[in-house]
Amino acid sequence: MASRFSYKSKQFFFVLIKISLVVAAIYFIYHKLSKNGTLEFSHFIQILSKNGVFSLNTVVFLLFLSTFNWFFEILKWQQLVSSLQKISFKKSIEQCLGSLTVSLLTPNRIGEYGAKALYFKSAFRKRVLFINLISNLLQMFITVVFGITGTLWLSQSQNLHTFGFKFIIILLIGILFCALGINNSIGRITD
Repeated sequence: MASRFSYKSKQFFFVLIKISLVVAAIYFIYHKLSKNGTLEFSHFIQILSKNGVFSLNTVVFLLFLSTFNWFFEILKWQQLVSSLQKISFKKSIEQCLGSLTVSLLTPNRIGEYGAKALYFKSAFRKRVLFINLISNLLQMFITVVFGITGTLWLSQSQNLHTFGFKFIIILLIGILFCALGINNSIGRITD
């Protein structure tokens, strides 16, 4: 059925789908913020204004960090899929931002996996899903390791003894071995 349409019709259809996704994401965010009974936006703005959070330095710093974060996220995705298909930085931007938009509309960002896979040929889609899953798991692993390390440091420096340190150290070592096993699995699959 798709072969009945001309090339221009297909292009127009895909642009229409992209615009519809962006509009749906904007509406979804607006709806979640405006209909939230526990969040009073005017009260939130008052607290931020009272504490001086809306300074020019803060906004510029946050924009810088956001840009920095997205730059590395785009480079990471470009590097991850380079074993399957070489993509340009521009294509990587398109895939990352497109999948982020779709993930806003789905629970637990699950749409990101499918959206990124749609940019590739059907022969590569399962591998793209797997690479994306492993990448997100390893990123979460690093977050957990640094979080536990920071918690241990805070606990030691403030003399807080609320939990067993031996248990956390054993947990960290176990997570490290799991991550190394996953990393070896990725190496075998992508080769």
